[in-house]
Amino acid sequence: MMKNAELILLNMKDKIPNDAIFAFKESLEKADDDKYQALLLLNLKNPIIGLLLSLCMGIFGIDRFYKGNIGLGIAKLAVIFGAYLGIFSLGIFTKGGSYYVNPGVADTVLVVVSIFVMLAFIVALIWYVVDIFCVFFGIKKDNLRKIYAVLG
Repeated sequence: MMKNAELILLNMKDKIPNDAIFAFKESLEKADDDKYQALLLLNLKNPIIGLLLSLCMGIFGIDRFYKGNIGLGIAKLAVIFGAYLGIFSLGIFTKGGSYYVNPGVADTVLVVVSIFVMLAFIVALIWYVVDIFCVFFGIKKDNLRKIYAVLG
């Protein structure tokens, strides 16, 4: 049984938080063979894939979809979509410096839309950077929860 525990630990150590490895090893040593089989069949997500998705496509929320946070993925996508929609609307109100609507109204709308676009991009950028870490470590914590659910 000790050999099985070491093999499972070796297989899963990169998928769980580093500070939980010792406690996980102790739980494995106390587990029976049925739980070893269940652990081997457990579908754990790879935090490295989550990290790569965060770095490459994280601005669009793909990392959150992979992690399983569908709502946050949609919200992240909505923020970046809103920012691009704002840029598009800036292009509608001004084209080559000329206004398509009443200049007084256009100035006010232009300022409001510009502030919205800047805020949306700032929020999207901050969220993107923070999510690089949150998704990576969150996947590890989610994996640990799944493992402890099996180990009981």
